[in-house]
Amino acid sequence: MNRPHYGYTPRPASDPHMGVAYRASGSTPPVSPGTVLDLRPLAPPMRDQSTQGACTGFAGRNAVRGLMEAAKRDGLWRGEDFDPAPGAIYAESLYLDGALGRDQGTTLARMAEVLSTRGIPREDRAPYDVHAYQRRPRVDVWTEHMLINRTPLRHDLDDLRAALADGCPVAVGIPCYTGERGIASGRAYEYGAIEMPSTADDLDGWHAVTIWGHDPHAGDDEGGLLWVLQSWDGWAPRTGGMGTIPAKYVVQLANELIAFGAVR
Repeated sequence: MNRPHYGYTPRPASDPHMGVAYRASGSTPPVSPGTVLDLRPLAPPMRDQSTQGACTGFAGRNAVRGLMEAAKRDGLWRGEDFDPAPGAIYAESLYLDGALGRDQGTTLARMAEVLSTRGIPREDRAPYDVHAYQRRPRVDVWTEHMLINRTPLRHDLDDLRAALADGCPVAVGIPCYTGERGIASGRAYEYGAIEMPSTADDLDGWHAVTIWGHDPHAGDDEGGLLWVLQSWDGWAPRTGGMGTIPAKYVVQLANELIAFGAVR
């Protein structure tokens, strides 16, 4: 097993990133606590970021692709079917960060800004390679389609569940730890099971992934399990890169959580 590549840059405590109340008006009843929320049928096939720290680009690609599938299902998609280009999303994010040419990772907020203002790039016009971070995507890579709804979430399980109940995949930036419980452990690679870190584990890096549902009945006393889609080749091969992470892990330890609402 090769060392995995991370690539998410956490926003500092001095830069507000805790999100807002998902349903600020309070007009919509909360989601029943026992309801299983499952968006996995919308999730795209996992793709590998390889040796580039482009996990934010892949998280954006995965969330947008899922929303495209939902829009097609509901008769709201206009235009051709295509796969979003994670390398282009990452490179444009670095350009806006003033870091083009440095494979240093970026924030989810920057990635979501690219998809909301620059547009959704096409993979067939910008095929992924591990040197994408070195050059800004060409103009013709971008489509007229945009991410039109994004909400930074509070670190609150009820808010996270409300977003999932509305059909919103959620991109999260999480700390990754060493040890047999970690996301890069042999157990996690084989079974796709991420566990809460122990006090003996060290921080190994930060990573961006997408959340595709919540089973409140699974796991031990950790608030249930969230389904998470990876971007590392060979991770959870039996389930195509879809694994689980304790809800407690995300609510307590994640940096950013952003719900992706719709694309047009």
